Amino acid sequence: MLAAYYDSKTDTEELFQNLKISKDPSYKTNLNSYNVLKIDVQFFLNQGKTVEGLLSLLTDCIVEELKEEYPQVSFTN
Repeated sequence: MLAAYYDSKTDTEELFQNLKISKDPSYKTNLNSYNVLKIDVQFFLNQGKTVEGLLSLLTDCIVEELKEEYPQVSFTN
């Protein structure tokens, strides 16, 4: 629900319009206004054979997503 509320890639106003949050003064300011990273934790738990492997894979995937979204920024991992 947090991703649905904040994520700028999807218009979810209809989903929230009848909920209490829609009465909050900050509702329109925050609704679908931010870039949101969505992480499937189960995938990384299954793929990483060790904690170090899990963290390395997670870091690599996040950096790749950021590079796609922000090609003008230089990322190192």
